[in-house]
Amino acid sequence: TTPSLPNLLSLDALSLSNLIQTRQVKCVDLMNQTLTRINDINDPNQQQQQQQYLNAIVSMKSKQELMNEAYLADEDLDNGIGKGWLHGIPLAIKDLSNVKGLPNTLG
Repeated sequence: TTPSLPNLLSLDALSLSNLIQTRQVKCVDLMNQTLTRINDINDPNQQQQQQQYLNAIVSMKSKQELMNEAYLADEDLDNGIGKGWLHGIPLAIKDLSNVKGLPNTLG
């Protein structure tokens, strides 16, 4: 990963897409920042006193699986294979939709 990256999560999706497509930002770096942020606000064991626990994401793939997907997205882009403007941008799917391997709680 690239050292001393800016807070990528403060950028909008189009800006992130441009940075990823032009290879100024790696998908693995974005995924790492995303997973860190999810952990910071979604895990009650990681909470600081002034932050509120959200429990916004009730289920997700393992960190290893998500980082591997980001690595493969980078590999595709490095080989000139793009899959649209959202390629490499982490997405959360509301659990009202059926997603293979994840529970559908209708929550």
